[in-house]
Amino acid sequence: MSCNLRAAFNKWRNIDNKISLLQELYDSGPVRTDDWEAGREIHNLVEFMKDERFSDHEINQFYKDNVKNRNENLMKKYIIKMKMKGREDNVIVYCLDRWKKFTRIRKLVSHTLRLCENRTQEVKADLSYAFNKWKNDNQNMDTALCKLSYQTLKEIGVKTS
Repeated sequence: MSCNLRAAFNKWRNIDNKISLLQELYDSGPVRTDDWEAGREIHNLVEFMKDERFSDHEINQFYKDNVKNRNENLMKKYIIKMKMKGREDNVIVYCLDRWKKFTRIRKLVSHTLRLCENRTQEVKADLSYAFNKWKNDNQNMDTALCKLSYQTLKEIGVKTS
């Protein structure tokens, strides 16, 4: 009788520990942090679109088409990854993570080396300087236009078209 009671108590304790761990991870774990950051980014994006005078229909359509589908696909990937970690062949997940990290680093090094090579060649360096000057002039114009009111920008647009 005491063995059955002890086994039942141990089973209850293990289940209770799992439930409390799940609740703790939901409240403060990395998934909750990712969810909060994603929600914050979506909220900021919607506010930015409202500031840029998008209609509510356009905002909802953009959210439905792009953001929601992307988040659902990322969650599906995350769930599949979590299910694979519980299995014995979780080496695949580890290898895929390492491969992704290697690919990112390889692209970053390739980009940096290409940039260094272009800076050392005279013709490409001159072109790069001219392009950067042209690109930054547009940013200076953007900062000047941001200070103008919406009505003034509308009038400028009508005059130039």
